[in-house]
Amino acid sequence: MKILLADRDRDFLSGYRLLLQSEGHTVVTCFDGTQVLSCAVQGDFDLAAVSTRLPRTDSRELIDFLNESRIPLLLFSADSPDAAGAVPDSDFENILYFPFEPAAFMEAVLRTGKSIEEGDQL
Repeated sequence: MKILLADRDRDFLSGYRLLLQSEGHTVVTCFDGTQVLSCAVQGDFDLAAVSTRLPRTDSRELIDFLNESRIPLLLFSADSPDAAGAVPDSDFENILYFPFEPAAFMEAVLRTGKSIEEGDQL
């Protein structure tokens, strides 16, 4: 899969980019919302794995844009699932909450990618 990976933590990006690449995926990393928007327009991604707290963007607008672009989306968040407004869309199923293990991340990437290949709706 060609994956767009976005988080403000560059160490996280580096580590998870290597993890995804070791499993044969092509990965483009971004550390703010403006970069995500630019990459999403220019690239043909199979999946976007994006933090809910990126600088230089509103997370709701970014998620709406990615959904309208038909890019399958996996979110990750440092907010508690119970925090008010933590998840921009309460019906959103493809979300991981920090802290999570690399294996959980990989499982979510594969599950999200597989559900899209099978034609499931986000």
